[in-house]
Amino acid sequence: MCGDYSVGQVITVDGCDGAVEAIVLEISASGVFYDTLPVNEVYWSGADQAAALLDGWALFQVDGGKLEIQRHDESSRFDDDIQARDYVMNSGDGRCRRAKAYLLLFPNGREPMIP
Repeated sequence: MCGDYSVGQVITVDGCDGAVEAIVLEISASGVFYDTLPVNEVYWSGADQAAALLDGWALFQVDGGKLEIQRHDESSRFDDDIQARDYVMNSGDGRCRRAKAYLLLFPNGREPMIP
C-alpha cells in the first residue's frame, strides 16, 4: 500500500465532515503519514517568516532558488541548521506544519513569496 503514495502527493482522505485533501508528509514501515491542511491554504507569508525568525528558524532560498529550513543565525535557540530542521519537521505547531507542507508543494516558493 505504501508504494501507491509519494511524499508531497496530494491525496483525498475521509474526514469527520467527509472527504478532504491531505498532503503526504512521510512514508515509513509504520504507514503513510499525512496532514489535512487544505492545499489552497498552504502558503508562506512575510508574517510567517517574521514569526519563524523570532522562533529561531525560517525558510531560506539556497543555491538554485530552492527553499530550505535553516536556523536564524542571529538566534541562539538552535546550534545548527540540522537542529532547526529537526524541530520544524517534528513539531505539531501550525506554522511548522504549514512550512513542511509548503516546502513539499512549492520547493522553489510561490506567491505570496517570503520577502
